[in-house]
Amino acid sequence: MKILVSIFLIALSFGSCKNAQTQQVAENKSRNENVKAEPVAPPRNFNLIKENLENAELEVLSWDETEKEKPQHFEKFYIMGFPIFGNKLAKIDDVETKKQLLAALYKDVETGGAQAACFEPQHTLKAKNKDKFIIIAICYKCGKFYGKISDRGFESRGQEFGGSIPNKEISQSLPIFNKIIAEQNIDTK
Repeated sequence: MKILVSIFLIALSFGSCKNAQTQQVAENKSRNENVKAEPVAPPRNFNLIKENLENAELEVLSWDETEKEKPQHFEKFYIMGFPIFGNKLAKIDDVETKKQLLAALYKDVETGGAQAACFEPQHTLKAKNKDKFIIIAICYKCGKFYGKISDRGFESRGQEFGGSIPNKEISQSLPIFNKIIAEQNIDTK
């Protein structure tokens, strides 16, 4: 009999716990429905980054999602502990394309956006300006970018930065990245 009473009390406590969780979720949802996600401010050193990007040689590195596996050894870097890689590469030689891409990227960084948890960057901007090396990896799915600026090369350690951008539906830079890769792709296979 004691066992039946114990089982009944345990079942009762689980039911009330579930009801409390359901009620809490409903309260949180109604509280958060009208709350707008705050974008993350651009990095403090973004003006230095912009100065170096303006006069840099630029390349776009992209990871084609249609590939069954992520590339193992092509252009792999680490930024904030995340592996950055790609299987498509394009050099930006056209001055007008470079201006368009940088203007759109700056606008995206200034606009910001809400961030999700993933960070699987499919677009990376590589820039070399004299003795400055900059990498900016962008995930349009989660609305985050991370980058680093270094004096010693792309693979070396450097000053890291990050921020938020609009998602792929409203980003201004994503269509330009995709156009560059489609028009001038150096496939690595």
